Amino acid sequence: MASAGFNMPGGGDAAASSSSSAAQECRLRRRRRLAPPPHRADAGAGGEKEKRVRPSTPSSSSEEEAEVDDDDQEQPGRVAFGWVSVAGRSREMEDAVSLRPAFCTNWLDGSPIHFFGVFDGHGGSHVRTTPSIFYVSPAGRSATVSTLCRDRMHEFLAEELATEAAAFRERRKQQQQPAAAEQEDAGTTTTTTSATSQGQQQVADDEQDEERAWRAALSRAFDRVDALASVAVRACMSYMQPDRADELARIEAAGGRVLYINGHRVRGILAMSRALGDRMLRPEVIAEPEITVTRRTPEDECLILASDGMWDVISNDVACSVARQCLQDGGGNVDDVAAAAEARCSRAASLLVRLALGRATWDNVSVIVVDLKHRGGS
Repeated sequence: MASAGFNMPGGGDAAASSSSSAAQECRLRRRRRLAPPPHRADAGAGGEKEKRVRPSTPSSSSEEEAEVDDDDQEQPGRVAFGWVSVAGRSREMEDAVSLRPAFCTNWLDGSPIHFFGVFDGHGGSHVRTTPSIFYVSPAGRSATVSTLCRDRMHEFLAEELATEAAAFRERRKQQQQPAAAEQEDAGTTTTTTSATSQGQQQVADDEQDEERAWRAALSRAFDRVDALASVAVRACMSYMQPDRADELARIEAAGGRVLYINGHRVRGILAMSRALGDRMLRPEVIAEPEITVTRRTPEDECLILASDGMWDVISNDVACSVARQCLQDGGGNVDDVAAAAEARCSRAASLLVRLALGRATWDNVSVIVVDLKHRGGS
């Protein structure tokens, strides 16, 4: 249905301006209709408020707009992203999307850490989980598995990263303390060599400690929600499918079987080998996460996170080509760089969803596109 004021005679400039503003505000609300509630924004270490790159709305005052611009200028690690999540042809909406920019701070250089997640549920939106698994305080509260992951995963991860940061600082403090007299006497040459090479080794040690910390923190965070998750960069992840050689061997070692019934399935039921819940299929189906840590490079252009509704019908190459083309295209409001960057990300996510629906996917489709190049408005 057309927006109010469109295709109506005698509307005048005022009516056209009002309808344009209303349409823009409607689009912004629609793009964020599944965004997490504002009261969960303060999930980062040190109690810092969540910030994101966003265009100003017609209802924003000039003071508010100025404050947002100042925040963007003071935060070099800002990130532009866009997302779309639709039920598609499915009767149930089982996907959930989590968007938590600057939810935590890197303890090495103080740069912000961003959290993006797509949680692909299965079994219907009626599937529930006990609140004790997620440490939810209100007694008797329950929600869908994917929704709980969306609302709580970043909090658990922030807590675990804070624990790792404290341990990292303590280890570094101990390393910087002078050695005991007997240790110096026993190995003077070794101590001298160690002190000489420490400056060159410092960066490598920091990177290794950071990677170990990420792995440990991610494992414990997912452990706390008994969930399956994976970090995917440059298509470096592989699906936890029952017919994958290592997963098949693990399932058979646990006494299970993989049957082909409209695809490979554990006991002929579940088409994945790792998942949150599905306790009736334990111990074959486990919730231990498969984690991949990939270091960013200047050549990285974008990050695409999506549910199976997209990946089942769109290849990695096609998805990257569509997203890259959208992000490289100019246009938009060149005076508002943040709005232009976000608009391109949202356009890329929207096109990928439309392409998946056009290819007759029957699953929910959720897509997040993150611009890693920080492109300008032109």
